[in-house]
Amino acid sequence: KNKKKETEGEGGEDGESKQPETWIDNIAGASALGRRRLVRVIDSGDKRLLLYAAAKRLLVADFASATLIECEQPHTERVSAIASHDGKFMVSGGQDKKLVVWELPSMKIKSQTTTDKKIVAAVIDHSGTNVVFAEKAGEVFSKPIADPEAKSTHLLGHISSLTDMALSSSGNRLLTADRDEKIRISYYPA
Repeated sequence: KNKKKETEGEGGEDGESKQPETWIDNIAGASALGRRRLVRVIDSGDKRLLLYAAAKRLLVADFASATLIECEQPHTERVSAIASHDGKFMVSGGQDKKLVVWELPSMKIKSQTTTDKKIVAAVIDHSGTNVVFAEKAGEVFSKPIADPEAKSTHLLGHISSLTDMALSSSGNRLLTADRDEKIRISYYPA
C-alpha cells in the first residue's frame, strides 16, 4: 500500500499557506510548495542559460560552465513571468508589479518600471519592441520595451484569472488561457 504522510504548513515564504504535502510531493520538489515555479532555458549567443524563479529570487546558471551567474535581485515579491527575445534580452515580471528588462547573457538590468497590476504572464512580440503582459484579474496589456515610462495599452480581458499566454509563430495571434479552462485566440496587435 501507498501510505501518505500529511503535514500542515505554517505559511510559505511569501505569506502563502502551504498545501498538505505527501511524500511524493517532497520527492517532486516544487509541487509541494503549492505554487507555480518558473524554469526557462534561454539560448543567448554562445551561452545557454537556465533561469529559475525561486520566490523573489532569480537564479541563473550557465550550462557550459555549470556556474551560477550573479545578478541583481530587483523583485521584492514572487517572480511569476519570464520572457526572452532572440537571446539578446529578457523581461521578468512579478507580484510586485515590476517589469524588469535584462541584457543577455550578462544579466545586467537595462531598465525597470512599475505597472498598475500584478503580473502573471509575459511574452515579447516578434519585433522585440513590446512586452505583452497579463495581470492577475485577467486583463492583458502591451508596453514598449524601449520606453519604460510609456503608458501600458489595454489589449483584451478574460472573466477569470489568466494562467498563461503565448504568441503564434507568425506573431499575429495572441493566445491566452484562464483558470476556467478557456483559451482565447486574438489578433495581435489588436
